[in-house]
Amino acid sequence: MKRTLIALLGVIVLASGVVAAHEGEDHAKNNKVMGTVTSVDVEKGSLEIKMKDGKPETIALDKSTKVLKGDKTAAIGDIAVGTKVVVTLMDHPGMKMAMVVRLPAAKTEPAPAK
Repeated sequence: MKRTLIALLGVIVLASGVVAAHEGEDHAKNNKVMGTVTSVDVEKGSLEIKMKDGKPETIALDKSTKVLKGDKTAAIGDIAVGTKVVVTLMDHPGMKMAMVVRLPAAKTEPAPAK
């Protein structure tokens, strides 16, 4: 009985530490990169962007990568060279893998003045 109580107490202490470490922290925010698209290879599933500091960054794409144009779903083929993007990365051993690629929303023309 005493061992069970000690084990249960240990689990509670460990679990509370995990919750405290994640409370209010946005991990996805820490795994985002922003830049301008310099090349896209749909066949190979790769995207290269030029970061703000001028460094190139190659990011892998696959069929689970979501592409959003504003808040609407788009396709990998909609990613064009020269477009500014925000890419949310997922943990993937040995490479940067895109979970979400965000493109700017389509510009809407203002209604003509009456």
